[in-house]
Amino acid sequence: MTEPGLQLRLLDGQLQPSGVPSRAELLGQGLFETLYWNGSTFPLLMQHEHRLKQSAEWLGYDADQVWSAFCSQWAAHGKSACDGMQAMVRFQWTHQQTARGYGSSAGPAVTLWQVSQTTADPVQTLDRLVLAARPMPDNPGPPCKHSSRVDQVVAAREGGSDQLRCDQHGFLREGLSGNLVFWRHGHWYTPGLQRHGVAGTLLAWLCQHWADQDQPVLSGDFPPRILHSAEVVLLTNALGARVVNDFEGVRYNRAHPVLQTTLQTIRQLYS
Repeated sequence: MTEPGLQLRLLDGQLQPSGVPSRAELLGQGLFETLYWNGSTFPLLMQHEHRLKQSAEWLGYDADQVWSAFCSQWAAHGKSACDGMQAMVRFQWTHQQTARGYGSSAGPAVTLWQVSQTTADPVQTLDRLVLAARPMPDNPGPPCKHSSRVDQVVAAREGGSDQLRCDQHGFLREGLSGNLVFWRHGHWYTPGLQRHGVAGTLLAWLCQHWADQDQPVLSGDFPPRILHSAEVVLLTNALGARVVNDFEGVRYNRAHPVLQTTLQTIRQLYS
């Protein structure tokens, strides 16, 4: 299935929307955005250029291209504004605005196609879909405080936290970062992991959201832009987790097999 009027070009053996940056470029941009909005301190990140490039190479990406896109995105934001504390303030403010806007249960139902037309940014495409597709639960659970972002994610899935909220399916209401996979205590976590596995969960999630709009399709019928978006978000989150955990003393020496499986599944849908 191809979106109406969408011109495709062949890039690295894969179909990709014309005019869209390469996967490596989008991954670099997405990685910056993930760490930027989560309050990372960028002087530390610059010290780990080799680690970031190595992670990209493990996943089959052009490391220099990923790093170049990362630095370009940083320059676009203004390096002097990339202080970790300022980023965290922006992060919390964004959560508040999200709760008042996209997170409203009164919002209109949307389809993948409708959301994909609202923005050219692949991360925002799926981000907006998650925020608009499900109503907030009436009773999200008691608030609880946690010291780290990962603990907040886990707490949100288990009933709620003072900063993060999940819908009935376990998706974070303020955005997609961390929704597909996240790393904790040496394990990958994902909604429905016991039923589907990571790759199956990703496909089941896409299928279910489309079917909820009375547009059931086969798993291979997703527009290339949507699949490309899912891949970028998934890898951005995974590489972001690698970098963050490096700062916390957790060292990686190879690409995680679960991530590799998910990546292969997505890419198979392009062919």
